[in-house]
This record gives sequence, structure tokens and C-alpha cells, in this order.
Amino acid sequence: MLKPLSFWSFEIAIALISIVFTYYIFSFYYKNSKNMKSQFLSKLALFSGIFFVQTIFTAISSIFLSMKYNETVAIPMLIISSLELIGFLVLFKLVRY
Repeated sequence: MLKPLSFWSFEIAIALISIVFTYYIFSFYYKNSKNMKSQFLSKLALFSGIFFVQTIFTAISSIFLSMKYNETVAIPMLIISSLELIGFLVLFKLVRY
């Protein structure tokens, strides 16, 4: 069972926030590729769609890993997910402008 403020809780929260940002990025590129019929935007939509699926997989994996492993596994996962979220936030900011 997850403790309210454990490393696993933070890791899962970051993974869920990443899902929201990658969904926005994917939907932005997908809609624009359909409107502009650009091959480049279609490839960006595919690329961001793969990231979206990957973040869903990360969140699900984190939930299952939290049931089996202790905090020593959560800390590296938290670092990886945090760096991933920072990258998605930068891309999100670029997409919005």
C-alpha cells in the first residue's frame, strides 16, 4: 500500500501529470497535421503519440512496481520521470507559442 507522501506517490503523480502534457502535445500535432495535411506534422503527431503511449505505460508500471518494490527503486524512477516531465514541459511551452 502506498504511503501518502512516499517517493512512489510522487513518482506516480509526476507520471500522471506527464500523461496530461503528452496528450495535449499529441492532440495539437494530430489536429494540425489533419488541417494542414503536412507530412512533417504527421510524423510529429506519430512521434508525440508514441511518447503519449510511453507515459501511460510508465504510470501503469509505476503503480505495479510500487506494490512490489521499496523506496530504493522509487528514487531512480522519480528522477527519470522528473527529467521526462521537464522535457515535456519545454515541448508543451514551445507548442503553445
